[in-house]
Amino acid sequence: MSKYIHVLQTNLSNLQSINYAIDRLGYKVNQTTSINSLKSDDILVIPGVGNFKQAMQNIQPNLSTLKEKIRNNEIKILGICLGMQLLFSHSEEGNVNGLDIIKGNVEKLQKIGIKKVPNIGWRKVVFNEKEFLRFNGEYFYFVHSYFGNPENDKNTLGHMYINNNKISSFVTNEDSKIGNYIGTQFHPEKSGKVGLEFLELLLKKLDDL
Repeated sequence: MSKYIHVLQTNLSNLQSINYAIDRLGYKVNQTTSINSLKSDDILVIPGVGNFKQAMQNIQPNLSTLKEKIRNNEIKILGICLGMQLLFSHSEEGNVNGLDIIKGNVEKLQKIGIKKVPNIGWRKVVFNEKEFLRFNGEYFYFVHSYFGNPENDKNTLGHMYINNNKISSFVTNEDSKIGNYIGTQFHPEKSGKVGLEFLELLLKKLDDL
C-alpha cells in the first residue's frame, strides 16, 4: 500500500499524532498547505484543535478551490475534531460560516447545560453504521468545547453522551451511510489500538468509494 493521504496544515494543531497514525497504517503522508495539488479521489484529512474562526481564516487562501472540488465531488475529506466542525454550515465560535458540507450548526456544549468544558477524556461511542458496529461501546478520546448539531439526524453515524445529552460524534454528508465527507469529533489517532483500527477501516472505506 503506497497511497498518499493528504493532511491539511491549518497552523492550529500539532500534526505529529495524525501523521504517525497514518504512517503506521501503511500510507504515505503528504502534509500540505495547498489544495491545488489534490487530484481526483484523493483523501484530505483536516485535523485540528483550536478556534473555528481562526481555522477558516487560515484556510481562506484555499477556500474557493476547496469548495469547487467539493461541489464537483473530486476529493474525499476526513475532518477530525475541529476539522469535523468545519464541515458544518455555521459555528457559534466566532459566528462564522463553515464549509457547508453538512447542514447544521456548531454550538457551545454549555448551551445544552454542560457546565464542565472543555470535554476532555475518554467517552463511549455508539455507532449505527453497519460497517462500524464492531466499535460499538468502545472508548475514544475527546477534547472539545463545541459540538456539531446536524439538521438531518441521518447525517449522524455515531454519538456519545454527556450527562444524558446525545452528542453527534461521527458524521457524514450522506443519509445513514459513509459518504465522501466524514467527520469525527473524537481523535482516532489518540485513541490507542481501537482508534487506529477505526482509522484504518475509515480510510479504507473512503478509498473504496
